[in-house]
Parts: sequence; C-alpha cells; structure tokens
Amino acid sequence: MIHIPDLKKMSTLAKHTAESLGIDVEAVDRQLAEHRSLPIHTYYDPDVYDFEIETIFHRSWQYFDLVTRVSNPGDVVVGMVGRIPVVVTRAEDGQLYGFVNICRHRGFRVVEQEKHNCRFLICGYHAWTYNLRGELVRARDTDKEPGFKKSEFSLLPVSVDTWGPAIFVNPDPEASPLRECFPRLDEWTERIQFILEPSHYTLQQEIIKPQQSNWKLWYDNTTECYHCSVIHDKTFGEAFKVKEGEYDVFLDGNMTNYVFKPNPGKTDSKAGHLRSQDYRSFQFFPGSLAIQHDDLMLLCKLNPTSPNSCVFTTHYLAEKGSDPNRVDEWIAIWDQTFNEDAEVATVQQTNIHSNRTPLFRYVSNRESPAQYINVLIWEAYKRAFGETPSPCEIAE
Repeated sequence: MIHIPDLKKMSTLAKHTAESLGIDVEAVDRQLAEHRSLPIHTYYDPDVYDFEIETIFHRSWQYFDLVTRVSNPGDVVVGMVGRIPVVVTRAEDGQLYGFVNICRHRGFRVVEQEKHNCRFLICGYHAWTYNLRGELVRARDTDKEPGFKKSEFSLLPVSVDTWGPAIFVNPDPEASPLRECFPRLDEWTERIQFILEPSHYTLQQEIIKPQQSNWKLWYDNTTECYHCSVIHDKTFGEAFKVKEGEYDVFLDGNMTNYVFKPNPGKTDSKAGHLRSQDYRSFQFFPGSLAIQHDDLMLLCKLNPTSPNSCVFTTHYLAEKGSDPNRVDEWIAIWDQTFNEDAEVATVQQTNIHSNRTPLFRYVSNRESPAQYINVLIWEAYKRAFGETPSPCEIAE
C-alpha cells in the first residue's frame, strides 16, 4: 500500500483571517452588490496574493496541457499550477497520473524537460527513480538504510481529468471530480456545439505571455467585451461582432459562456479582414479559457506569479484540413488582441500603486461577466474565512 502524507498538516501557510488581510466582509458584500470591485489592496498586497494562491489556485481545477501531448505510454508533460510544479504522465496501463514534480529525497525536480517520453522519472540530483504511477522504485544505497521503506516515498499526487483535447489539473489529490465542480459542463458543451474530439485538431502554435499585472486585472479583461470596440477596434473588434446585443452571455456556476452571433457577409482573409462566422467560449474559474470559432480552437491558462504579475499561455489548435495561412492570420489577430489587453492591465497595475485609485465601478449591463468572476473570487475568500460552504469543497 502506498503511503501518502497528510498534505493539510504539511501546509506551513499561516491561517489568514479577513481582519489580518485588511478586509471588512460586510463592506465587501455591500460594495459588490453596488457593482463595485474587490478592495483595491487585494490587487497588490503580498499577503492577499499568498492567500489567493493557497485558497483558490491550489484548490481548483485548471487547464494544464493538451491530451495529445500524453497520447502514448511514457509521455510526460510538466508545468506550474500556482506555486506547485506538476508533472502529468501516461502510464503503461493507459491512465493519466499527476504528481507534484518534487523528489521526495531532497526536493529537486523529478522531471526537468517540458515534454518527452520515458519509462521512469529519474531525479537529476541523486537519481531517485519513480515509475509512471509515481511509486519510488529505486533509491540508491538505501538497501541497508534502517527503517527505509520505498512505499512511504511515492510522489505526492494531484488530481487529473480531461475535457476533450484538454487536460485539467487540481493540486489537491482529494478534489471533487471536474464535472462535479462544473456540473453542467457536458450539457453546455452539447448546447453550444463545442467540438471536443482531440483528433479534430492539430497544434498550430503555443504562445506564452508574461503579464505585468495582478491576475484579477488580466481576468477582468478576458471576461468582458465592453472594451472590445475601443482598444480592439482593429483586431478582435473588427473580426467579431462586439456591440451590445450582438452576443449572448451565460453565467452558470463556475463557468462563463459566450456565444457571438455570426458576422454577416463574405469572409475575407485578405489584408487582415477576417470575419468570424461562428464563435463560442467557456471561462472555467479560475483563469482557464476555451474558445472555438471558425477553423480554430484556443485553450488558455492563467497562472499568477506574484502580486503584480501572471503568465498567460495559449495553445492555438487548427482544425485538420484548414488553410494554414488563414489560421496564422487568426492567430495574429488573437495575439495582438492579447497584447492590447496586456498593455491596459499594465497601466492599471501601475495606477493602483499610486494609492489614489478608488474602488472600481462596473457597468452592470456590459460587464456582468467580470462582476460574476469577482463574486466567485469573493465566495472563495469567504469559504476560507469560514463564512460560507462550498458546493465543490474538498473532502475533509
């Protein structure tokens, strides 16, 4: 039997309270109801950042990587989820397994390459060796070590699940399954006709964007389109119908869904004049985004890296048989759109540090998705404060 230590007892993060974080629960409840933002200091305070990482990102399902990257036994991919280095493997039994990418000996990484194929996971420090199910199978010179049992030093597990071409990871090994946290996921997938068969796509490009802003500012930008006709008028705003009433938004549980109505007229791929004929998307709280339109699919993940920075990664998947030049044009539009969002969020972050920024005031009929995400963030805060229960709480 594999011995797994009690991860909750291992945590050294101090118990934060609303008072210790400078948060007045009743005041925030009132401010959110009045279409205002979370307290401004939550966008830069180091203690709040630590609290959010542990409370939200280390306890939630997030997009991690592509299923096609671990198609065969021995395939391995690595990445970060919050502060936790994670490795996902395809074992000989065909199952996906996820682990904290930290050797149980002295804390070095077990896998350093981003993606590769192997039979064993071998630490590059002292060569402790694990199989693809995370079990320690060899630890040099421990045969005569008193009381040493390999079964007590397996890699720490994380939860792994899939949705079509996407691998999702939750750092907590006891997390409720993905579809319990997103109970209407399959229903919505069918309703808005998301095509999920991994063989339907090929990876065209991966773009990683370090952002100089708090993750919540970046999240706001990716959830509302009130700004699209202003800062994206020559990019996203030209390719999609973005005015009020030209798209539908559905707010449901931990998900935000967009369905853009088709653009009328001819699709022109010349001189950057692409016009979308079909758009739908999912936002998975916190920070995962899936978009499908025309002959392209985007799978995106957001990972905080400091109170004032985050990393946004996008996998651009092309439908098989699509025109590669047209796909490249779409990618160029999206890449510039995300660059424009980054420029805005960077200015916002700088202004916040002036200590002269009041609470934000959202326009509720145009920015309801951003407000909705703020409520989900706030609900996570309140669960950690013991204020409210969670429908997707980790089993105790």
